[in-house]
Amino acid sequence: MGSGFTVARDVEQDENGVWIFGYNRHFGECLVFYVELWSILDGLNLIERRGHDNVIIQSDSLEAIRAIQDSPNWLFGINEDLQILDFLTREIQEILEANRTK
Repeated sequence: MGSGFTVARDVEQDENGVWIFGYNRHFGECLVFYVELWSILDGLNLIERRGHDNVIIQSDSLEAIRAIQDSPNWLFGINEDLQILDFLTREIQEILEANRTK
């Protein structure tokens, strides 16, 4: 997993591929893996605030999707940032679960 100066840019679209909104977020120096998770969480929060409740997450980061689906302990034995990983994945899971029950 690489790290460096990171910025997340994302575009949210409806089911027809029509642009809803886009955003940028500056993260500074951190692991790209965490930027992927923060980007998913930010997108979900923004979508939820706008009243959308059907969401499909598309990501080119298999590691981020695995972290959301599985427990955080699979992460290559790295435990220094498990609290951040645990927070991000739990927040994403809670939003997804809340939307499933609507």
